[in-house]
Amino acid sequence: MLRTCRTSRRDKWFSWLSESMEAWDFCRRWFHATQEEEKARGYKARCNLLLVKVLGVNIDAVKRWGPSFEKMPDHHKRTLSYADTLREMIEVAGKNEDFLEEVLERIKNKSKK
Repeated sequence: MLRTCRTSRRDKWFSWLSESMEAWDFCRRWFHATQEEEKARGYKARCNLLLVKVLGVNIDAVKRWGPSFEKMPDHHKRTLSYADTLREMIEVAGKNEDFLEEVLERIKNKSKK
């Protein structure tokens, strides 16, 4: 039973790793934007800059993906899914200050290695 439970969890993680997220969905969730805000002037530019920061690409690459990011490579869509999951985890952890500090400390220490 225990082995089945571990396998089940691992299978869930592996399936999660193959998920992808569209850029518009990522921006909407990151900014907690309403449909009205998405249509507002400057929203696409904010989304472009967010994608530049999160994906580590230049602005020209983002612009080449098209007005709805329809030409975005699949590997970047998977990265957006990872980043969105991390954002959610940090938001949840933020409700518990001790836990959030521990997570941030581990991330900081990981980058020093």
